Amino acid sequence: MKTKDATKLTMNTRSFTQTIRLAATIAVVLLGLVACGGSKQAKAPADLIKNYVAKHATMVDKSLAELYVEEEQNEILQAIEKSIAASKEEGTYDNLTRASFDFSKMSIETVGAKDAYVNDEIKDFLKVATKGSVTMTVSDTTQKIPADSVLILEKDGSHWKITEKINPWS
Repeated sequence: MKTKDATKLTMNTRSFTQTIRLAATIAVVLLGLVACGGSKQAKAPADLIKNYVAKHATMVDKSLAELYVEEEQNEILQAIEKSIAASKEEGTYDNLTRASFDFSKMSIETVGAKDAYVNDEIKDFLKVATKGSVTMTVSDTTQKIPADSVLILEKDGSHWKITEKINPWS
């Protein structure tokens, strides 16, 4: 009987040790996720941000509205149309459409990522900071434009879009 009890005790000890190891492994993984901010790590879409900055600086490209969430596109499109009309009146429209940009002095950084409910639907958001400046060249004139801003992006399907009205951080 003593041998049976000893064998049973050894088996129970092994099972208990394995359970403790599994629990410790799970705890380490969970702590790692919490320390890293969970799984919400996203990189700022640099091309989208550069495209936005350039088109916003000139305000003569109607495709700028497509960079915004759908609910805000009409308002932005109206602002662009007014800007186009003003630049045509001033005689600067053609030059503005050919503007070029140097982004080498501008940095883009994701400063936050979170989920929030919008119209009873969970949406992903990014908070992106731009710092530095952008050089815009129009004809023979070069202009340095400050690029210190914070942009809020909302995930729309598989694409990020700019939003000026929804800010889950406020």
